[in-house]
Amino acid sequence: MNQSRNILAYFFCSSFIGTVLYTTTVFSPRTPNLFDGEAFLYWVGAHMIYGVIVGGLIIIMLRE
Repeated sequence: MNQSRNILAYFFCSSFIGTVLYTTTVFSPRTPNLFDGEAFLYWVGAHMIYGVIVGGLIIIMLRE
């Protein structure tokens, strides 16, 4: 779909994956409660930052 230069695509994909994976934290006794809003925001926020960084690096790599 030629989205390789669209940083928002990486942002939203990473956010979606982070949201889906958050539900798997119930399998570990060391993680916060599934309905802990603050933990969820940290989790998804970190995935958003990761998506922006990866998207930016891919765009830089494609320029070369």
